[in-house]
Parts: sequence; structure tokens; C-alpha cells
Amino acid sequence: MVNQGLPLPADDYSPRTPEQEVVMVADKYNSKSIPPRFLTAEAYARKAARFGEENRQRWEELVQQYGNIDVPALAAEFHMDIEY
Repeated sequence: MVNQGLPLPADDYSPRTPEQEVVMVADKYNSKSIPPRFLTAEAYARKAARFGEENRQRWEELVQQYGNIDVPALAAEFHMDIEY
């Protein structure tokens, strides 16, 4: 958090329960930008890779575990753009 300049205390924010992990995975599909847009699994993989190959590989494992969601359908339902 410190190296990203986020206003959060330094700590381990890794999910500790299956429920936390599901929420974390779902959160990765949201760009958190203005205006908000959905990210495809591939788009988030590129973002994850900026923090190391291990991070990208962990994301790929999570996509395999939970499935690759239908981002275009969600974007249509919520009237949001997609980052591919």
C-alpha cells in the first residue's frame, strides 16, 4: 500500500476465507475508475502482471477456479464500458 500511495495502513490484505476470496475476485472485474468500467479477465491479468509474474499467475489460477465471467453481459446490464 505504501508504494502505491494509498491511504491505508501497511498490512496483509489477502483474503482469509472463501467468502473474502470471492469478493476479491469479483472486485478485480471493476476498474475503479471514473467513469467506471468492467475489466475482462485478460485486462486484469495485464494489470496484475505489473506487480510481478507471480501475481499474474495467481490471477489466472483464480479465473480457472471461479470461472471467466460474462463481462459483456454485465456491462450491458449495468450500462458500462469494458476494458479489454
